[in-house]
Amino acid sequence: MDKENFLVFLEGTTQHSAVGPVFNNATQCVCLLAIYCKKFNASLCLVVESNAASDYGSCAQFLSESIKDGFNVPKESFDKVIVQSKLQIPYKVQNCILPAILSADRQYVVSGLCNVLRYLINDPNVNEDRDLVRLLGHKKCCLKSTHEVSPRTKLCEVSAPEVIDNWIPSSIVVIGDVVPRAVKQFEILMDQPVVIHNKDKRQRLVLQRLAESSSFDDSLSSIPSAKYLKLGQRNFKGKNVVPTNDLPPLEHVYVEGVEFMLSDLALLPCIHAFLVFSAGHLEKLKSVIPLTLKWYHRMQKIPELNHLQFMDVSNFIDTPCSALLNGKAEILNLGQEKDERTQKTINKKDLEITLRRDLPPLLERVNKCLQVEFREFVPEEIKVQWEKLPESLHPIKGELSTKRALRKCQQIENLLYSVKYVSSDNDVIVDFCCGGGHVGIVIAYMLPKCHVVLIDNKEESLDRARKRIKTIGLQNITIYQSNLENYRGVFNVGVALHACGVATDMVLRHCMEANSSFVISPCCYGRIKNTHSITYPQSAKYRGISITHEQLLLLGHGGDQTSWNFGGEKPKQGKHCMGLVDMDRIFAATDRSYEASLYSLFPHDCSPKNNLIVGKAPK
Repeated sequence: MDKENFLVFLEGTTQHSAVGPVFNNATQCVCLLAIYCKKFNASLCLVVESNAASDYGSCAQFLSESIKDGFNVPKESFDKVIVQSKLQIPYKVQNCILPAILSADRQYVVSGLCNVLRYLINDPNVNEDRDLVRLLGHKKCCLKSTHEVSPRTKLCEVSAPEVIDNWIPSSIVVIGDVVPRAVKQFEILMDQPVVIHNKDKRQRLVLQRLAESSSFDDSLSSIPSAKYLKLGQRNFKGKNVVPTNDLPPLEHVYVEGVEFMLSDLALLPCIHAFLVFSAGHLEKLKSVIPLTLKWYHRMQKIPELNHLQFMDVSNFIDTPCSALLNGKAEILNLGQEKDERTQKTINKKDLEITLRRDLPPLLERVNKCLQVEFREFVPEEIKVQWEKLPESLHPIKGELSTKRALRKCQQIENLLYSVKYVSSDNDVIVDFCCGGGHVGIVIAYMLPKCHVVLIDNKEESLDRARKRIKTIGLQNITIYQSNLENYRGVFNVGVALHACGVATDMVLRHCMEANSSFVISPCCYGRIKNTHSITYPQSAKYRGISITHEQLLLLGHGGDQTSWNFGGEKPKQGKHCMGLVDMDRIFAATDRSYEASLYSLFPHDCSPKNNLIVGKAPK
């Protein structure tokens, strides 16, 4: 990326709350990271409502004066700061939620809070201070997983923004009696055992630092003192070693454990805003969220942040730790927030018993009401002459083994043929969960009059895709490093190859809400689960014959019995179960007037998960 052309886009419109005008949570988080890092080789664009774009004086005032009780934009951290309306920013950025980053070549967009924060730290072209990578923790994994998978990412990206963006502006309750969900979750998190890579090693390193320090660092004040070094210590090969059983337990000093990381910065605006809003009730809150108050007080001592306008909570952090362990959940009225739609996890042994006992009678009942109909492709029609295409277009250039690359070629042929069937010239085709872009890159090359969008959350996979795109010289393609629901652009065809579990249905729902055609090959049938937007079964047909969510999930687990032994009895049963789950998806589409069909990939042995759902959108 060319540093001078790199752009960061943040919501610039402020909102009014009980504590005064503030930026939204995501904007404050990025600004806070900029304050911590001191300088980004990038420009910043504050995006405001169209009627406020001309009122630059108001925006300039926010840039030059501290916003009351919020984290402001550090102008000195960026090459320049501009203000634009939503209609003025590039359409590729308009197509996703903010915050976002747009590359110099205008082909790469990063969207979503955690992705943007990680990208600003992780890319060597953005910040040359490689010591900042320590904020990403072991193997640079901090906030890497999506919020559907990681509770920590969900806390930072979903729950925490609600405090500033929704809870405080609309709250009319007496603070101290009610605590927002994100703050509750944070307090419980800080009371949980530390989950850390190589825990024993980390414990010893902490003890060593304490022992070598003449005065203990306040940031480690919650960790037992170096007296443990003398407890049970023995000499082993010239080294002083503390036996594992004598090591003190690690407590949460920061969000991820004993080290300050990116997640601490991502959660600070939320906690800061809540404490400012609750300033008159801190005496009451100190018995409700004592660990949160201690963490907030500790954050004020981070050297890069100690000049900011924090609240003084030093008089409210003296609650003895022993008193925190009794009745905390009752005080917060926490318990475990249950969702009656959430499926229970089943261990492998119990699953085998369940499949043997419950699946046959379920199949017998369902087969009386439904018939799975697979359509087949004509081999000669779908065949691609790979030897005549640019070498970089072949999946083997996406770092796949020869055998896997051959199977990937066969899978792509099926999807490419189906995309041609449902698309027209000048269509926008989105490859959801694209990975290394094997499908989307071929589609972009073979359909040069269409524009292809690649969407995935895995930065390493997208890096491989970018290199191949640059080598081939494709101009009709854009990459989004983003969760699929962050993409808000108009598109005509949605594609997904082996989107796992509920991801298949998220893509399907995204396509149907956009009235777009779709070509989807599902995977991991046993991982379907109800979400805030998807409830199984999805079709009126399946609900009409009284198939429950649990029964559809059982069919999904049955579908995962497939293997490379395609002639075995279990794989045959698995294929049938896959078909039954996919028929619910087919019927859900036909409920919306789609022309939808279920195919088998050709050849069948190109993948054990060889179903393909093709739907043509109603006109």
